[in-house]
Amino acid sequence: MTLSPGALNQCRRLRWNIEKAFDQQEQKLDERKAWSASETGKRIQAIAMSIVHNLLRLFEAKLKSEVGIQDTKVTKAWQKDFAKRTEKARAAGRHLPVKLYQALYRPTEVSLQFIRWLRVDLMRPTCYRQAIGQLRPLMLAYL
Repeated sequence: MTLSPGALNQCRRLRWNIEKAFDQQEQKLDERKAWSASETGKRIQAIAMSIVHNLLRLFEAKLKSEVGIQDTKVTKAWQKDFAKRTEKARAAGRHLPVKLYQALYRPTEVSLQFIRWLRVDLMRPTCYRQAIGQLRPLMLAYL
């Protein structure tokens, strides 16, 4: 009961990121069942899914830095949410710490279109450049 409201809210947001990662595992990566009934099997599955999540995020970062492709849908959603939070704080007579929110912003989820592109387009017998060309419009808008 000694945490400030801001620190408590940040803890809640970090927990929410974890929940979203597990939701992505179940919904977008179709991992709804445990691979094993044993504790060791479940632990191995959790580690494997964590590796998959991190590889998706790393590949997404590579695309952003090397070819300038980023998921603008996620960014636009964050900006919309941020504007809503700013307005709510202003209406309540408070000030939202903009720099702090920007520093802490890191989307957890990878879009379903990106995952589908990885599953389908990247696995086709085509060159990497062509696959990247097919990804570019997908990352601009929901199709």
